[in-house]
Amino acid sequence: MFGIVRVKRDIGKSNNIGFFGTARVFPKNRNFVGGFDGNYKPNQSTVITFQALGTHSLKNFYDPKKDAVEYRNGNGLGYIINADFTKDRWGWFAEIFGRTKDYRADSGFTRRVNTNQAFFALRESTKSQPKQTIVRVNFNQFVRYTFDFAGRTQYALIGSGVNAQLKGNLFINFEGGDQLEHLYEDDGFGADRTGIKLDGTHPEGAFFGSPERSAQQPYMSLNINKTVNKRLNFYGFAGSIWNSFDYDFGALPKFQRVSPGFQLNLARCQQDSSTCRDLQKLDPGPGHQYDLQFGFEYKPINPLRMSFDYTNSHLRRNDTDKLAYATNIYTFRSTYQFTRFTFVRARIDYDTLESNARGQFLLGWNPSPGTAFYVGYNDDVNYRGHNPFNGQYEPGFVQNGRTFFIRASYLFRKSFK
Repeated sequence: MFGIVRVKRDIGKSNNIGFFGTARVFPKNRNFVGGFDGNYKPNQSTVITFQALGTHSLKNFYDPKKDAVEYRNGNGLGYIINADFTKDRWGWFAEIFGRTKDYRADSGFTRRVNTNQAFFALRESTKSQPKQTIVRVNFNQFVRYTFDFAGRTQYALIGSGVNAQLKGNLFINFEGGDQLEHLYEDDGFGADRTGIKLDGTHPEGAFFGSPERSAQQPYMSLNINKTVNKRLNFYGFAGSIWNSFDYDFGALPKFQRVSPGFQLNLARCQQDSSTCRDLQKLDPGPGHQYDLQFGFEYKPINPLRMSFDYTNSHLRRNDTDKLAYATNIYTFRSTYQFTRFTFVRARIDYDTLESNARGQFLLGWNPSPGTAFYVGYNDDVNYRGHNPFNGQYEPGFVQNGRTFFIRASYLFRKSFK
């Protein structure tokens, strides 16, 4: 069962405060989230927002120090506050947020727990000159620092970017900076070798070798966007990160783990099967990551819109000079608007890493905001790939699943005074 409640009250023209709560209840798996949020605008240039959440869960929690899963109650806290100051030619943004170790939000999405982050960005720009070759240039400088509740550094960043708008609807963005990433074996990877298991022994630890890893990661990227005319626009992106982490999970079945620790333990396992348990340990390490993306959108007639996107990404480890992964992703989307309220949309995605194609066809009707009716079809197919359930190679086309669905919503409007 899912339950959501939301209450919000405006205070003046630009301020508000609210409360919301969510509940997700499964057998032996319960999660409740509740908290307050608000928006405060002290003047025309400044906006301050905040949110404070408490969570209560009854579920399985993994304890890296005991290397065991415990079914127990867990209470967590999450918070965020930010301030945005904006003028015509300059401004700044500051934010801090965090989530404690037992924070859970099953009705939403949580990227990381046991973390705090502070971020600050300063932006400046030239005066807009629509008739000049360079219409406007924006400059950005930013810093970010992330740490856990024990004070250990998780991530740090300092960077700068420039975004230029040129005559003819051409936008060019360049960004570069330096990052520091620090990994701990007990921070989401597995057992902590300094802990004590239930049988009184020490866990072996999640990492092969050192229990901590860190890497300095310079990066740069270039993004270009061009609107040719009302019918056509295109974009391109290229980025590179030096010493980006290969977390050593592998990308099976096409790419096995390529870390030195895994390669060494694999050779030992082939000689002595009793050492195969060491294959479960991870050996994260830095490598060189490249990302390339480009695409276009074409509108041959007013009701029809088509777009194509291509993405290439790969990472090669420094220590073994082997590919940790490489992938190409192709995406085609098309939308035809029959009337103002009725449309049909089709989308196809193909991922070479998984040899997987996914398609979707959707018919939609939106007569007013909040009121809608959809009929759709999804398909999932492998081509010369591996079965996602048993890992076996399957030549030709093999269908993994298909879904037909209907979704409807209606918004009742009622004013309360």
